[in-house]
Amino acid sequence: MVLPHPGEQNRDREPPGPGPLAKAAAFPALLLLLAWVAFLGLLKKLGVPEGPVHGAYLRSVTLLYAVRLAQEYRFTSGARILRKRRGVFPADISVTTKMMVGCLRDHPGLVQGKRVLDLGAGTGAIGLALAGYASLELSDVDPEAVANLVLNAEAVAPGVKITRSDLFEAIPGLFDTILWNVPYFRASGRRFIRSIHIRDGELDRFLAQALAHLAPEGRVLLSYSSLAGVEPLLASAARNGFACQAAAEKRLHALETLYLYELRAAG
Repeated sequence: MVLPHPGEQNRDREPPGPGPLAKAAAFPALLLLLAWVAFLGLLKKLGVPEGPVHGAYLRSVTLLYAVRLAQEYRFTSGARILRKRRGVFPADISVTTKMMVGCLRDHPGLVQGKRVLDLGAGTGAIGLALAGYASLELSDVDPEAVANLVLNAEAVAPGVKITRSDLFEAIPGLFDTILWNVPYFRASGRRFIRSIHIRDGELDRFLAQALAHLAPEGRVLLSYSSLAGVEPLLASAARNGFACQAAAEKRLHALETLYLYELRAAG
């Protein structure tokens, strides 16, 4: 069984999307990035130390996200046509966003009729796909993202609860499913971009708080990357009382594998 696409009337609208100039500029930039990634993968195979190779790759991907971050446009997520405001995470180019939406559509029992929290929701690309099938709350710490969520929810799912919160700070109650598309890239100082990078200690803080917000038999679904180091995640999950297993996995190329992890209370 596959979760149906709610909001069919929204699907029929023509999404304006980025203009011709933005599209023309994006295509060669994407080709250049792919060629660069292939070159970095070759360096890795030739025995060049992983540190410099991964560092160059992360800077390249961050640059791509930063360019999209500055743009405002419409995009399609499932049956929903959503708007991305400037400064809000560009979910349309995020593979982990697509992985999570796909997993939830293939396993509707995770959300159907349940209380669901989409944490760090950004544009609402993940959470708003579930509107009408779950008791839904969307949350983000960034005021621009919250404004973006309000805009999209008014268009496709009026009445969805939206909260501005630093993790669970302003979110009471229990949830059957907690979703977090983790911004797993790390940076500091002037290189730090809130919509793209994770703050030091934020994943540990999330795991320390999440268990108290899960209903009995509840679960957390979060995305992760091999570049961030899987072992620290597994160790932190165990320290905070979670059993952790990979629900989905996608190898992008020689430099990166993406994961969707399911965490439940241990024992």
